[in-house]
Amino acid sequence: MEMDYSTIRDDGALMNLAAKVVDPDRRNTLVILSADRYGRPGFDPADIGGALAGTDVDVYWLPDPPAANRLDGLTDGVACMYNGAAAILHAGQGAIIVLDKGPTSPDYLIGRAMAHATFMRRPDPKPAPAADAGDRPDGRRLRAENKRLKGELKRLRAASSADVEDLRPLFDDPDDWLDLEIRLAWARLIPAEGKRANRLPARWTMTPGFAATIASSPRRAKTVETCARILLGLDARHPYRNGPNGSPNMIGDWGNPVWRTIVQQGMPDSWRIHWTRDGAGNVVFLAAGGHDALI
Repeated sequence: MEMDYSTIRDDGALMNLAAKVVDPDRRNTLVILSADRYGRPGFDPADIGGALAGTDVDVYWLPDPPAANRLDGLTDGVACMYNGAAAILHAGQGAIIVLDKGPTSPDYLIGRAMAHATFMRRPDPKPAPAADAGDRPDGRRLRAENKRLKGELKRLRAASSADVEDLRPLFDDPDDWLDLEIRLAWARLIPAEGKRANRLPARWTMTPGFAATIASSPRRAKTVETCARILLGLDARHPYRNGPNGSPNMIGDWGNPVWRTIVQQGMPDSWRIHWTRDGAGNVVFLAAGGHDALI
């Protein structure tokens, strides 16, 4: 029987998956399911794959627990999920990590995966009855149906985002605004059953002007979400070097490395966020901007 997901069983398949994860030309969403230390899935691959059947979302299952760690290394932290967690990778965006913490987790996972999905076909587990000669779908009818489904999905996305309010005018101090927006981003990012285990740190700080810069970002919501990911350790980070490749890593005012986090993977013009940690280990947001602005 044809499966609605792919099982990664060998090194070749894992390498191919890593290449797909970091491919800048990828346009569809990937869902990657990891195993716990006993090789058990946190999310049933058949259930997740079946729910997403008929869309362009590709579902992958890693039954070997160490495979998730290898995939993390092969993708330089882009696909980072362990111990039964799942990763959702929309095109050009960082991973959304979903933990198996309760009965609503699969629904949350499916809903987030569907956010950028395109319907390719309608799943039909039963054989369709033979059509009359004059009622067989032709290419034009199929294209029209596909166009209708894409339009409906676009309308639903627009409706779901229309209620997001711009809170910036409600604050005199942009730092206070960003503090709230980061907490709201965390609330949207982490499912209800995972919030106790994935709390934001008690403290973080930012340099003067950082919040105002974030407010000017062309992808403000995604940039704020990346700030939340940094605080949770779910971002795609790498050390910021003090010069070209091979140069030493830059060290911050407190003697800790300066890190660079890309807001949207696979997009050359994506914004970057530079940050470090203070003497107490708290995150300090330093600067944000496009690639050219932060070179």
